[in-house]
This record gives sequence, C-alpha cells and structure tokens, in this order.
Amino acid sequence: MSYVYIVRDEQPHQQHSLGRYHADKRRFLPFRRGSFSLFRRGTKRHARWRAEDGGLDALKPAVEDLSAAVWGRAGNSSGINRKRRRWGLYANNLGVALFDAYRLSEKPSVLDDSIEYLRAAAEALPDDGPARARALANLISVLDEHPVSSSGGRELPDPEELRRELSLITSAPAHLRLAAAASWGYSAARESGPAAGLTGLSTAVELLPQAAWWGYGRAERAELLADHTGLATDAAACAMAAGRPARALELLEGGRAVLWTQLLKTRGDRSRLREVAPRLAKKMDRVALALENDGGMSTDERLALVNRWSRLDGRANAKLRRDWSRLAERAQRLVPDGTFTMPVYAADIGPAGDEGPVVVVIVSRLHCGALVVHDRDSEPLLVELPDLDHDDARKRAHRYMTALAEGEGREREQAIGTTLDWLWRVVTSPVLEAIEHKGITRIGADDADPPRLWWSATGPVSTLPLHAAAPRENRDGGSVLDQVVSSYAPALPILVHARERRDAAASGGGPVPRLLYVGEDRGPGQVSLPGAARTRALIEQLLPADRRTVLTGAEATREAVEARLPGHTWAHFDCHGVQDLDAPFESGLVLRDGSLTVSDLARLRNEQAQFAFLGACVTAAIGTALPDEVITLTSALQCAGYPAVIGTLSSVPDSTTARIAQSVYADLTDAGGIAAADSARALNKAVREERTRRPDHPSAWVSFLHLGL
Repeated sequence: MSYVYIVRDEQPHQQHSLGRYHADKRRFLPFRRGSFSLFRRGTKRHARWRAEDGGLDALKPAVEDLSAAVWGRAGNSSGINRKRRRWGLYANNLGVALFDAYRLSEKPSVLDDSIEYLRAAAEALPDDGPARARALANLISVLDEHPVSSSGGRELPDPEELRRELSLITSAPAHLRLAAAASWGYSAARESGPAAGLTGLSTAVELLPQAAWWGYGRAERAELLADHTGLATDAAACAMAAGRPARALELLEGGRAVLWTQLLKTRGDRSRLREVAPRLAKKMDRVALALENDGGMSTDERLALVNRWSRLDGRANAKLRRDWSRLAERAQRLVPDGTFTMPVYAADIGPAGDEGPVVVVIVSRLHCGALVVHDRDSEPLLVELPDLDHDDARKRAHRYMTALAEGEGREREQAIGTTLDWLWRVVTSPVLEAIEHKGITRIGADDADPPRLWWSATGPVSTLPLHAAAPRENRDGGSVLDQVVSSYAPALPILVHARERRDAAASGGGPVPRLLYVGEDRGPGQVSLPGAARTRALIEQLLPADRRTVLTGAEATREAVEARLPGHTWAHFDCHGVQDLDAPFESGLVLRDGSLTVSDLARLRNEQAQFAFLGACVTAAIGTALPDEVITLTSALQCAGYPAVIGTLSSVPDSTTARIAQSVYADLTDAGGIAAADSARALNKAVREERTRRPDHPSAWVSFLHLGL
C-alpha cells in the first residue's frame, strides 16, 4: 500500500525546507492562518487513534493534519521566536505520529522522516524548555528502538549525547531527566570504565529524591524507585573507582532509603524554630502530617503540598540562619530548596562514625569495595575487596536464603556455614584487618570488651549476616561475633538522626520508663509459641507492674497496640511475623485481628522510644521489590523513633528466640528499668551463648541482629 505521509505541495522531498532549516536556523516557514487548528485537530486524532489502537488507514488523517500544520505556506508573521517554538511543537507531534506509522508500515523512509522531524523539533525549541525535553525524549526513544547510522544522508546524533542534554534541562520533568542521566552514566561506564560513569550517575542520583518526592502516592514512588534499583550503589562504585570515597557515600546516601529519608525530613526537630517562629513551626507540622497521609488526595493536591513544604522549609531555614548562627552553614545549604539537598559527608554522614566505625559494603557490577566511616573530619577509609564479585554474591545470597527457607538438617547447616566462611574471607576479615591496621580501633578475639562496629551493606550482601561471618576452621574465637559488637544501619543519615533523638531525649530528662509487651500465643492460622510465655514471665519478674503493660490474646489488637506504643519507652513483640517480598510495606506482625504492618509502624511517632525487641520471624529481612529502600519492620520502628531495635533476618525457632530474649533482658534490666544503650552488647552475648549451645546449627541463631544504637 502506497501512502504519502508528508504534504509536499508537489515538491520533491529533497527540495523541502527541512534542508533550508538545518542550513540556516534563522529561517522558518511562515504559518498560514489555520495551522494551529490543524495542529490541534491532528493531535486529537492521533490521541484518539492510540486509545482505539487503530490501523494505518485510521492514522492517516492525523498525519495529514499535522503535516499540513508543519508545512503551511501563507499568512501570519508574528515574530521569529514564537514561530520557531510553535514550529518545533508541530514538528515534534508529527515526528511521533510518523513513528507510529512506521511501526505499522515498516517503511525505512517513514522512519527517516520521523527522526528528522523530531531532530528538527529539538533544535527549534528553547534550550531549557520542557517542550525541548519532550522532543529529545521522543527522539531518544525512536533511536533506541530502531537504531540507524544515518537519516536522509546525514549522520544521526549520538543517543547518549542526547541523554546528557536531556538530563541537564532543569525545566524538564524530574523522572525524564533521571532516566536520561542514568542511561548516560551507564553507557559511559561500559565504554570507558566505572570512573567515566561518575558524572552521569551522579546527576541521576541527585534527581532521584526529587523524582520520588511526595508529588505522587506511595505506590507511584515505589514503582519509580524500583525502576532505578541499584542506581545509588552503582554511582558510589563509580566514585570509589575514581578515588573519591567521600563522594561515594554522599551519592549512596542520597539515593537509597529515599522514602525513610523523606519521612525523617518532615519529622525533623523543630524545637528551635518553635522558639524563633512558633506560627511557622505549626504550619510546617500541619503540612508534614498531610504529606504523610498516602490516601484521599489527588496528584495535583499532593504536588501543591510539596511546593508548600518547600516554601515553608526555605522560610524556616532563613529564620534559623538569622537567629541561630550555629546553624548558619547548614541553613545556607538548605535554602532555597532544602527538600532535595544531597547529603554532605562532613555534616550528614561523617558523624555516624562518632561512636565506632561504620562499614559500608558496596556491591556493584561496576566495582566492589568497602568504605569505613570513622572520623567526621577525614575521608572514609577505602578498603578494596578484590575477591568480592556482584554476580557471585547474588548467587551465594540466593543459595543462602533458599537453604534457610527450604533446606533441612545437615544440608541446610552446611549451606549456612559455607556462606559464613565466604563472608569472612571475602568481606569481613579484610575489613577488620584494615580497620586495625589503620589504628581506627583495636580488634581482637582476646578482648573481653569488644569494640562496637556498624554494618551497612548494599546489593546481594544486604541479605546476609555479616555480623556472624566466621572462618570454617576456627568459628569459636575467630569470628566477627567474637571480635566486635555488631549493629546495622539502614542508612547512615538515619543512624545520625537516631543519635540526635537519643541525645535530645536525654537532655530533657526523659519520661518514666515503661515496657509494652505484646504477645499472641496462637495467631490466626499460626502455630503456638510456648517460648513466649516464658519470656513474658521473666519480664513480669524483672519489671514491677507500674513499669509494664501486657497485651495478649484478645487484647492484642491493632488498635490497642497502636494506641499504647507512644506511651511506652520500650516494646517487646512475641508473635508471628509475615513478610511480603513484593509489597514490603505490607509485611507485618500478626496480632489478634490482623497484621500491624510496616505502613502502620511508619505512621507512628514515639518521642520517648528507646528500645524494641521483635521476637518474630523475618522482621529485618529486605524485600525483593525495593531492596535499596530497606523497608523492614525493624527500620520502620527506627524511623518511628526507636533508636535501638533487635530483629531477625529469617525464620527462627521459638525456643531459641525465648532463650535469647531472656538473656538480653536479664543483662539489661535493673531496678531502674532497661539499659537500652547496652542492647547491642547484650544481644552479642546472648547469640554467642546460643552458638556455644548449638555450634552445628547456625540456622538457630545466625539471623538475630541489632539495628541502630
């Protein structure tokens, strides 16, 4: 079937004004009076054709209208800039329609015309305008789907160069710029090595929080973040390869745990602002609460709230800058748009290492290594891990999780032991040796009081128990459990935030400490938990009645627990846990009338919280849908205000959970309550005791971990 898509006014294609346009960008065809009407009608016809999924004949009227609009001859001479922009809009829509026609006809000449119109549109439109961004995005899509070396006798632009241009158009939608910058960075890394990808991936990471801000509902934000899984880790890997360890951490922390970081931004301490500008602080409180509401709001309404928050945030920081000189430097960084500011190593990340080294394990296809944060005034220590490979780590993590979930007997224990040995050889042993060699802290199995150390892993290693890594030939005395007291941090700014909350609470005197015990002896459809009764009996023995609240059986409902948690400094859950790997916000703790989910816990605010023990399964396991966001029950509790949380990476035996819980509470509890600051050491001691009890059954004790302070 023969069809002429472009209205040529009986002139050969090579004599058409596209050639004159490229030769002299100052010349544009004048519009005839009906061009805009034709453009609008053609665009509507094209949209209707797409909605109805029509055939080639049905697309013909839309192409004819758009062609006539582009090649109009008479009339209107209203100004070159306006005409240039309008011509670019017409050419863009015609190029898109022609590409749809090419998909149906598969005629190379139609593809050439589509590329030429989109290319001309991008050159005609204002450099930093959103319309040019759309034209560039359309041209990139065409070139990606049907790459050709030339069109109409001219060499085509490099798609990666187009992506670079698109990523730098500040007026373009953030998600378009993000995708373009990521592709640009990855392409450069593939062609010239990881260091070459740093600029593009850095640009992408800086755009990620903005693209995933509160202008969308949580489902839309989660979908966007899932599309860019691993981006922050890969950007950090590029920075490591370029010899810039501090920049690597800024990129990593700027692009992971985005949802938690956004939540913490709105929950920041506004006590000083209340003194300086109480009305402004109240307004920020109201907007923050509205932003946390994920339902009953349209996209436009939520976007309006985002803009309002940004304006209030700028005003607040301006006031603090004038009235509180100690915050001047930080306020200057945050104004005018503090919502999307990337973390700075010295101010936002370095303080994480104030109370002990923090080891960040970077596992990327581009580069692998570890970064040790130990002094806020220095760069992090870079530890190369030459034997760590992303694909190998992914396979080993899969075998480990499969063994825990489906394995039995000796085969399961051997698989776990193999994983612990591999972690020791490839990751933890080189890191601990580097830390001791640099004099950051003394590490050794003979130390009766091992030093504290925090782990924060990325990629496949984030699902593995770094805290329990051990050489196969010398597990007793030579493992990580014996050399350091380990804790985990979902992200380093979250660890810094937890310390700030803890210190602020301590300076205020603090509330009367009370523990909330939540137990469900037999949840709906679940097996019984006899060990829970023993843990409850010990807690009732250790704490007087006025220091505890017990909710069990029919009393352990979602409403009752949510109502009681904010009034207690400590919380203990002895119940089943359920994990939804595809929808991690729906993972939860099983109560009498349903699950207390991650979403429920994230909405809570407990200003007096100190410590939580989750005696349930898979409370710290990271889901597959959003691994970079570290959406777990333990991290939800930490963001709700609990600076120290004990949880599990996988399913654990009820009897083991009871013994470890009883050991922890026996060590922490005295006449004054629970010493939450010692919870990491208490857990380390309890797990080592369980290891001594069952050395050949690591599945029973390897999953217990400590999160936070």
